[in-house]
Amino acid sequence: MPMFYMMVGLPGSGKSFTAESIPNAVVHSSDAIRAEVLGDENDQTQQDLVFQTLHKRVLQDLVDGKDVVYDATNINYKRRIGFLNRVRALHKHDLRTVCLFMATPYEVCLERNNNRERSVPESVIQRMYFKFDVPMMAEGWDEIRIVGDEDRHDQIDTLMLRLSKLEHDNPHHEYTVGQHSMTAWQYLISHYKDADAVLLRATLLHDIGKEKTKVFHDIKGNPTEIAHFYHHERAGAYDSFCYTGDLSPNQRLTVALLIRWHMWPYAVEKSDNPSKTVSKIKRLLGNDIWNQVMVLNACDRNAH
Repeated sequence: MPMFYMMVGLPGSGKSFTAESIPNAVVHSSDAIRAEVLGDENDQTQQDLVFQTLHKRVLQDLVDGKDVVYDATNINYKRRIGFLNRVRALHKHDLRTVCLFMATPYEVCLERNNNRERSVPESVIQRMYFKFDVPMMAEGWDEIRIVGDEDRHDQIDTLMLRLSKLEHDNPHHEYTVGQHSMTAWQYLISHYKDADAVLLRATLLHDIGKEKTKVFHDIKGNPTEIAHFYHHERAGAYDSFCYTGDLSPNQRLTVALLIRWHMWPYAVEKSDNPSKTVSKIKRLLGNDIWNQVMVLNACDRNAH
């Protein structure tokens, strides 16, 4: 059975090392193509050319029946879906598609990057971290494998204690981040007796991304007196894999999915056409996941 693997991960997460370790597979790397075509693997000036070349080579090798690895950061779910659709359009009916998600802790990625001869600016990695879309089965994968993560689920109490000292410094919240998270978790337990392990963990962890995203400026960079937490849901979804090692892979992905999308009910309310927006997100996530998102959102709202 021919295999298509797509690497997904931040710089320094171990993507290329993992890709090269897959037996009997042809690896096509965006960095290698930059070095070949532009003379410098860090040259970002001709992204269209690099990825047109990469995509052409990947698709041709799949047509030829080879096992292929697509080695790039691939942090955007819409672009992953777009390329996966092109792979499906080859009509290789026995082809198996696998997403290899490098869940390497963010700080480990930074440390590895700093130790490289050719490093990526830390600001670039941070920007990617804040824009990271954790992979989901709804994208169309046959399988998602979680690689490179560190199991810290036995340190959740330590995490909550640390977050209990992190002030929101925002009029929307009376409690600290940790107090808010625990209050939301307690609300879930008392109001949703049938809540499963996924909802329990997602509710407890839903705001952990605020630790790394707290800033005192608006979206345009203008200083503000109150704190903002832009993209905390994406950072939190990524970081959640450190604290779900005791769950099954599917449960871990679902926890991250709920955290990633838990702010969307607010976006729905602000949209020009809430019904259309809900229909769009349901088509992506499915009714079951969206219903769980709404439960998490209810707990979030009742913990302010």
